[in-house]
Amino acid sequence: MDDRVIVALDLKSFYASVECVERGLDIFTTPLVVCDTERGANTIVLSCTPYMKSHGAKNVCRRKDLPYVKNMIYATPRMGLYLKKSNEVFSIVLDYVAEEDMHIYSIDECFFDLTPYLKFYNKKPEEIVKEIQDKIYEKTHLVTTAGISYNIFMAKVALDNEAKKKPPFRCTWTRDDVKNKLWKIKDLDSIWGINIGYKTRLERMGINTVEELAKAHINYLRLNLGQAGIELHDLVNGNDYSLIQNKYKTISKSLSLGQSLYKDYTVEQAKILLEEMTNSLCERLHKANYLTGQVSLTVIYSFKQKVSPGFTKQQKLLNYTDINERIFAVLLDIFNKNVKDLPIRKLYISYSCLVERTKIQYSLFNDENNDIKLRNATITLEYLQDKYGKDKVFLGTSLLDESTYFERNKQIGGHKK
Repeated sequence: MDDRVIVALDLKSFYASVECVERGLDIFTTPLVVCDTERGANTIVLSCTPYMKSHGAKNVCRRKDLPYVKNMIYATPRMGLYLKKSNEVFSIVLDYVAEEDMHIYSIDECFFDLTPYLKFYNKKPEEIVKEIQDKIYEKTHLVTTAGISYNIFMAKVALDNEAKKKPPFRCTWTRDDVKNKLWKIKDLDSIWGINIGYKTRLERMGINTVEELAKAHINYLRLNLGQAGIELHDLVNGNDYSLIQNKYKTISKSLSLGQSLYKDYTVEQAKILLEEMTNSLCERLHKANYLTGQVSLTVIYSFKQKVSPGFTKQQKLLNYTDINERIFAVLLDIFNKNVKDLPIRKLYISYSCLVERTKIQYSLFNDENNDIKLRNATITLEYLQDKYGKDKVFLGTSLLDESTYFERNKQIGGHKK
């Protein structure tokens, strides 16, 4: 496995970089942050330029926590543009490797396996990666960073802990760098795969550094962390046996949707949003060909209220279903039983216990013919919306003042397209 050549490629400060390119600005000298200022001081900053980071800004923080920098530029998020630029970059990578040898990890990051192409290009891995980075910059003016190593984990750690930090934004880690570089990393949660939860548990076990984790007895880790302890031990010793080519289809454990409201909603007004959200999440359920067996609802009251922050409740369904009306009935029942007469500021719903819609479980208590009619009507509406646009085909309740339907459908991931 050590003879493989894996590359982790990342777009540097992606959203902020796109906004600078659109304005003809340099990310290393421009104080630009990407956030929607219309959402107030508590809105999340999605990205900031390296120049802002050099002045103490964190890549993800609240607007109110940004350091003061003269002539700072606020760019409103444009998710449609970022998706377009992401596709352009990944298309360039696919000019060099086949699709089966590439894995898109996120909108601004991917892994690819150069092993089968070294003889074809007759170049060193670093030369091929430099050529890819140069081509991306030539066509998009976006700066990329790249970690190169013998497996996915080591490439990612090389990317995060060295390549991202200084020019030429490219580095190679070998097996020797497990001890020379990986073990020298002090913060456990700066390692890919170790979140704050694992860090806390490891510290309780007396393990505070990567080197201590690598040298810990495997039985001690298994006893306290189970299989995860064995996997973490393997990783920090430089062993990762996963392959980019082993594609698999994951089945989501849950689907969720939430809204942070920009004004206080009454209990009755919130019911309109709850039905809209139910329909939106059911559309995702239908397109994924899933049924849900459990739903949950979270209601958060206005921050001005000191009595109660809100509640989270979940309920199993009598039968697995994807019928909007039946799911909404359960969510509305949870809402009515638990909500207080207080102004509401946030709503979240989720569908869990998902199964593929290969078999239908019939019930003595439901009119199956009516269920079929309801589902067919919903699927037809969704088809028409996909064909003609959600701004052209919609339910009448979407025209109510309380509705957020049109605003939400102008967004991608909760932000403006």
